[in-house]
Amino acid sequence: MTLFDDIARDDPSPASETEGHYAFLNRVATPYWGRVRSLLSEWVTRLPQGERDDTIARMRSKDRRQSLAAFWELYLLITFQQLGFGVVQHPRVPNSTRRPDFLIETDRGVAYVEATLASTSDEDLAKDNRRRQVYDTINNGLHTPDFWLALDLDNESDEAPGIRKHLPDVQAWLDEQDANAIEELLQAKSYDILPRYRITDRGWTLTITPLAKGGASRGDATARPIGFYPFEGGSFDGRAPVLAALNEKTSRYGVLDAPYMIAVLVETFLTDHDDVYRALFGNTTVVVPVDDPDESVPGSVPDGFWLSDHGPTNTHVSAVVTARELYEWRVAEHAPVVWVNPWADQTFPADLPWTSHSISGDGNLDTSEPGTRPFEIFDLPPEWPGPEGPFDIE
Repeated sequence: MTLFDDIARDDPSPASETEGHYAFLNRVATPYWGRVRSLLSEWVTRLPQGERDDTIARMRSKDRRQSLAAFWELYLLITFQQLGFGVVQHPRVPNSTRRPDFLIETDRGVAYVEATLASTSDEDLAKDNRRRQVYDTINNGLHTPDFWLALDLDNESDEAPGIRKHLPDVQAWLDEQDANAIEELLQAKSYDILPRYRITDRGWTLTITPLAKGGASRGDATARPIGFYPFEGGSFDGRAPVLAALNEKTSRYGVLDAPYMIAVLVETFLTDHDDVYRALFGNTTVVVPVDDPDESVPGSVPDGFWLSDHGPTNTHVSAVVTARELYEWRVAEHAPVVWVNPWADQTFPADLPWTSHSISGDGNLDTSEPGTRPFEIFDLPPEWPGPEGPFDIE
């Protein structure tokens, strides 16, 4: 089994809203993406045949979480190999029939590594897929050479809307709009009286506002119609997916006989560096003295993965690695981050070539920067997968 199909490729267009990473990489035709395919294809050849077939099948999955998780494991394996570590995949461990992803062997000892994904819930994923299908239907079904479309999502439901049947009426309405008149309204900042078209279907309410294209863009129908997507508001706890991923893996293999590291690929794009810190060490708060409200001071709640109200916890996990926005085409420029457990039972036996954070004795976060850049680890040019742009044709 090969990772990518042996086919002629002639489609250089960007990914659609509903197109997964693998499906996009498998069909896109420019040199830039060809180099990504070549690198990944070479990487999978380093796997034993049994592991290779399983990894390829998962990377080809239509479930983006399966595909990303398989890529993440492959990325870690290749990194460890490039660093000169010995790597045993799915080693046996004492007191458990389950097997972690890796045992790495270094000059300073061995350690177990488990890779996992911090992702959205099934409910949120289904909601996101419904939205993406709506966006694709509009982008593929409307012809707007003179307008960018601003899309507002006023209501939605658990049932996918039938947007396609509305598009002929939307197109007829758009064809009646005067781009020059709309441009004058935009210049005058008369946003409230811009023309709008509302679609109501199966509990969904969408509002489409045409915005006149300017300059050389006017008359160009090659770009996708939607220029401004809906703002997706609401509350989101950025640390929750990370904490859930860590808690799922912390005791999965029982008592281990070597240091243990959990490596988390964060798929939720709203999760940031501070969210990871809060997942590990607890939520931050602001303490306001009753007798002096102006003297508020920062505080913390001991409800993290490594620090609870009973003191240090999960001390068998020596380190946590997290990576955000690390995709197949970003391996030369993006790198994970190492979080060192200051209360670990055992020290992780390797210095990894990534930014490393640890808590000092005075409670501050100490950071050390790597001396090696990501592209150097994989013997890639600095501009990889360039030098040309992603959608430049030969």
